[in-house]
Amino acid sequence: MSTEKIYFFGSPWNGPDWLKNASQSVGTLNGVPGDKYHKAWAHYFSKFIEAYELEGIPIWGITTQNEYSQVRDFEGLFYTTEQLADFIRIDLGPELRKNHPLVKIMI
Repeated sequence: MSTEKIYFFGSPWNGPDWLKNASQSVGTLNGVPGDKYHKAWAHYFSKFIEAYELEGIPIWGITTQNEYSQVRDFEGLFYTTEQLADFIRIDLGPELRKNHPLVKIMI
């Protein structure tokens, strides 16, 4: 029996269309950091982590988006560096500190 530890992390490819400012599958988050859209997206991360933990899979870390600044020609959620920093500082960071303080945020 192996005693090696496996570290799991998650990275979303895209968010729900209703959270984005575009009717297509490419866009940025609606609103501004701290509003209902940003809070809802941060809560999605928390619920994802909870769901995996309930199945016995602890999440070690997350990224906020796969290729966050490259999403232009394919489905995804686009952030500028400033938008991403604000989302983490105002919404995602506090959500994870409150509900999942050991989960790392990787960029």
